[in-house]
Amino acid sequence: MKKRFQIFVSSTYSDLFEEREKTIFALNKAGHIAVGMEQFPSTAESQMDYITKIIEESDYYVVIVRGRYGSTNSDGISYTELEFNYASSIGVPCLAFLYEDIGDLQRKELDDDPINIGKFLEFRTRLEADRIVSYWKTTDELVTKVKDSLIETIRRNPRTGYVRGDQVMDIQVINERERLLRENERLQSELEFLRNNNPYKGSDITEDLKYFLDRNFDIEFDFCRSIVDRKDEYKNFKKTTTIGELFLSIADVMNFRSEELSIVEMLADGFVRDIIEYREFKYEKTREKSVRFAINLRDELEIADLISTTTLSLDNFTYILNESGGYILASRTHEWFITNKGKQARRFLILRKKLTDECR
Repeated sequence: MKKRFQIFVSSTYSDLFEEREKTIFALNKAGHIAVGMEQFPSTAESQMDYITKIIEESDYYVVIVRGRYGSTNSDGISYTELEFNYASSIGVPCLAFLYEDIGDLQRKELDDDPINIGKFLEFRTRLEADRIVSYWKTTDELVTKVKDSLIETIRRNPRTGYVRGDQVMDIQVINERERLLRENERLQSELEFLRNNNPYKGSDITEDLKYFLDRNFDIEFDFCRSIVDRKDEYKNFKKTTTIGELFLSIADVMNFRSEELSIVEMLADGFVRDIIEYREFKYEKTREKSVRFAINLRDELEIADLISTTTLSLDNFTYILNESGGYILASRTHEWFITNKGKQARRFLILRKKLTDECR
């Protein structure tokens, strides 16, 4: 959609008639809507009340100053300065164009009243102090500088502007466009974050290890609740997770060296900690399913070189209780050590989890 911007042109009138006329013509020719005192109709409103409404509807404000302060209100303030004051107060971007050397002007081109001469000089000095101004000597130079400055101001500070009614998008289309722009910005930000925090960067994590860590792993634990004068009650817990999730859960508590069944006990308790129906049950680490799980997990992690193990003692046995209640197997217990590769895998899993959480 091509926008047209409304530009309020402010200046004294009689001494800048030609400059105003050519500036307004050039702005309208460029596709804008230039407004000023030439367009003011007869109205019952006070002059300043009408002017303020036009300024509020304008996108940009241009003030042209030569050698005169101009007509004033009852307080002795010129309408040009009043217009500038109001445009500045409501945040309309203001562009000031000052005649380069007032010393070159003839006496008739200046104010006769010494008071107005002083007010003019104060206003000119204020414009120079408050903003970057442009200076001009000829009418053609003025018109060129107004057009060029406005182009740059529109580029740096685009305003609402006006469009043809048949070019206005449906409000739902506009809202969807804005949503997609915000979504694109979010995705660009996430992409930049991922580029700067690539979990693979500087590591030896291979695709094979990543595949291994993401592989599903079925777990099954037995829990027991002892009841006075009654047979113990057992509850079975099953879950499918990934090897990476299991390894990350135990890596921090392993302290780089820990007894096998204690690690698995901690793991099992962690899975049911927030499940109400398990709160009175205790993990049975010497049940067959539990010990089998510990052995299977140990084998997987050892093959991947994420842990190494050692036998605690030839005399240290864990007896496995089968489903009928009999002890059928004795297994030497093991201590687990996290390897250098395991430490690297742990760092990778932590960072990847953090990145995933950041992108949600």
